[in-house]
Amino acid sequence: MTSSRISSQTKIPLYVVIGLVCVAAIVAFFVYQNMYSKVQTPVQNMTNPVKTEQTTNTIQPVYKPQETNTVPASINTTLLEQDIHEIANQERITTGIQPISYDLRLAEIARAHSQDMAIHQLLSDNSYDGDSLNHRYAFAGYKCQGHVGSYVYSTGNENIVVVTAQGNESQIAQRIVNSWLNSIADRGNIFDTEHKTEGIGVAFTENKMAVYATEDFC
Repeated sequence: MTSSRISSQTKIPLYVVIGLVCVAAIVAFFVYQNMYSKVQTPVQNMTNPVKTEQTTNTIQPVYKPQETNTVPASINTTLLEQDIHEIANQERITTGIQPISYDLRLAEIARAHSQDMAIHQLLSDNSYDGDSLNHRYAFAGYKCQGHVGSYVYSTGNENIVVVTAQGNESQIAQRIVNSWLNSIADRGNIFDTEHKTEGIGVAFTENKMAVYATEDFC
């Protein structure tokens, strides 16, 4: 009787162990599933920034093409220079001042300065290299001097401007002269009675969207 009782008692822990193992396995399975789903969730969420970044990189940058050239193909720079001279002279006549003559040598000096400004996109009475008006006159061998007794002084003056190159020669010329008339110093040069001659020189920028003009006086 004693051995049978002992055998029965030893079988009970085996069932308990087996049950506990099963329960542990089930619990472990659910725990694993729960942990796996939690790990997967942030990984899926992290894909969104990557897709957004890739989409951003493929967007083409905003590009504004250069405006269409509005300068007529038939524009004549010589005619434009003459129109500027005539309009400026008409302003002198209107105010009772004698018209000024046109000097081709002075026009060459003015044109060279306009070309220098157009190339370097610079609006200045000095050249890109720093040469002043008097230096440019002297370099070209052009004498523009006044005398008071033994005192010799330069009578040269200069107007410069840059305007949009829209319209025909006459329209551009009028815009240029109007700009000078709106400047006290430039207006004074146009109406200066000591000036007897002038030269006009113009030059377009490379894209022909703007024109530089120089008016040299003597």
